[in-house]
Amino acid sequence: MLNESVQLKILQAELEATQKQIDKYDQFSMTTRTWAVTLWVASLGWAFQGHRAEILLLSIALLFIFWSLDAINKSFRRDYKERRHTVGGLLARLFQEQSLTANTSAPQFPEHNPWKILTSFFAVHMALPYALLTVVSLVLYFAFPI
Repeated sequence: MLNESVQLKILQAELEATQKQIDKYDQFSMTTRTWAVTLWVASLGWAFQGHRAEILLLSIALLFIFWSLDAINKSFRRDYKERRHTVGGLLARLFQEQSLTANTSAPQFPEHNPWKILTSFFAVHMALPYALLTVVSLVLYFAFPI
């Protein structure tokens, strides 16, 4: 049985490690979105410069790839966020009650399941930027002959 000071150190280390993981996924998401917009704009420029509307369809494929990667990252981030909240709850209970229960333990590692990834894919905050850029590509493809 671990004493309270060791349990506290473990919970603090767990909280820090979980937050680092969340920060890593935030950075992945920002990088993914940056690359998505950069390559989307480049493909539009290429389509207009080369007078080839088919390249606009390529821009849609690029958006779908980056949208998928971003959804996976957001799903993983959400799993670690849940873990962080569990550890935070344990620490809050420690400060409220001035002790940990005998059966206090670290939460289970996140299990990344495909259903959560799919729900991340269609979450409004996730889908809106990619869907908007896709609509712009489609409008340009159908409305403006290049």
